[in-house]
This record gives sequence, structure tokens and C-alpha cells, in this order.
Amino acid sequence: MDEKGLLQLKDKIAQAKAKASEIQGQREYLIKELKNQWNCKNIEEATSKIEQMANEVERLDKQIKEGISTIQEKMEKSEEKK
Repeated sequence: MDEKGLLQLKDKIAQAKAKASEIQGQREYLIKELKNQWNCKNIEEATSKIEQMANEVERLDKQIKEGISTIQEKMEKSEEKK
């Protein structure tokens, strides 16, 4: 490999190191945000929390639909009595 090739290789290595450093900084920032906003120490905890929240949303959605159905039934019975 000649001098020009070595310099190009050196530049590519420097760019890769800079990119790796940038990615590491982003990772650290995101982990910190997980901790601050969601009280999660890692991705596994965040995934578990997401699953729990999705289950809670489903439960509440079902509860709301049942409540709406009950109200509609009561309104229909009330209309029938008139």
C-alpha cells in the first residue's frame, strides 16, 4: 500500500472513531433519558414497561367500552318507558 492509500485508510479510521464516539454519546444520552423520564435502567426495563402500559391501555379501553355499552342500554330502557 502506498502513502496515499495509507492516508485514506487513516482518514477512514478517524471518521469511524468519530462516528463511534458520537453513537456512544447518543446511547448515553438515551439511557439517561430512560432513567429520568421513565425510571428505567436499561432497554429491557423499558420494554417491560411498554408491555405493562400497553396492557393497561387495553384494560382501560375494554372498561370504557363496557361503560359506554351500559349507558346505551340504560338510555334505551329509559326511552322504552316513555
